[in-house]
Amino acid sequence: MCIDRWAHPLHHRSMSKKSTNIPKVGGPSHPHTFLQQWRKARGLSQEALGEKAGYSQGMISQWENGGNIDLTHIEELARALEITSKQLLYRDPSLPETIEDVFDALPPGRQEDVLEIARSLRDRSRSE
Repeated sequence: MCIDRWAHPLHHRSMSKKSTNIPKVGGPSHPHTFLQQWRKARGLSQEALGEKAGYSQGMISQWENGGNIDLTHIEELARALEITSKQLLYRDPSLPETIEDVFDALPPGRQEDVLEIARSLRDRSRSE
């Protein structure tokens, strides 16, 4: 079964019945990621990003213009751009960095440290 280009990526028909079951992002109901914005923020051409991520310039162009892109490609592009998949999907790089961006960029051990500090601060503020 082909992916329905017009379906929302979380719609039941947007999942392939093939063994990969990787949802796709793209088409008119979910036109793009922030791929072009992140690429430009990193000072990369489509060709340079393609080389870094292992894709052609044509594929980068297609994805930037709303073509369907599966989550595997999003993960690989995010790695090439040195960001998280979540940032590529939801965050405009022209906006200020959020606490969530900082937290997501930390290794798991450091995330636990931050959670412990945040919980301690929360508990102290509750007792005040």
